[in-house]
Amino acid sequence: MMTMNDNTPEQPPIDDHQPSADSPHLAHLREKLKRENLRRDRRPSAGIWYWVWLRPNWILCDFKETEYGKITHEQVWVKYVAPEIARHYRLTKHDAERLNPLTKSLPRGRVFRGRKTGFWIFMHAADNPRGNQHFEMLLPSRFNLTKQLLFGGVSFAKDELLEMLPSDQSALKAIIGRLPYRSETRG
Repeated sequence: MMTMNDNTPEQPPIDDHQPSADSPHLAHLREKLKRENLRRDRRPSAGIWYWVWLRPNWILCDFKETEYGKITHEQVWVKYVAPEIARHYRLTKHDAERLNPLTKSLPRGRVFRGRKTGFWIFMHAADNPRGNQHFEMLLPSRFNLTKQLLFGGVSFAKDELLEMLPSDQSALKAIIGRLPYRSETRG
């Protein structure tokens, strides 16, 4: 499951009856325990993120390599982000399938180790919905890089390949409605 800011949906209750091996409750419990164990892992991690509009909030969804392995934006979108959007907006199966190719419809980025030991680089398109200052304070902690940020071991760089595509944005807007969005570029 993706990590979300303070707006994580409530987990379904676990029944008192003994679940069968195929029970969704058992699978949910296993996934929850796995996430809790991974959260204890405070090692710095490379990974990717998306800002996802789940009305009424923008949610920063991070996908650390220590948790998900090496994964692309396209894989994350199809496996995690698009299904979460479809669930949140209660989309029909047809509309949910229309989300799959829209991998460049929302702000996204990547963090990776630099060539210099202990140095990390956050690549983004300067299109963060809450502005770049908020982004540069919040994001390092999501990848366990706060210490590196405090000691100058983190940099932020613009990457035009991560920019949203207007056609993807329009298609997403046609499916879920208006996106409240402000872009703040660096001067």
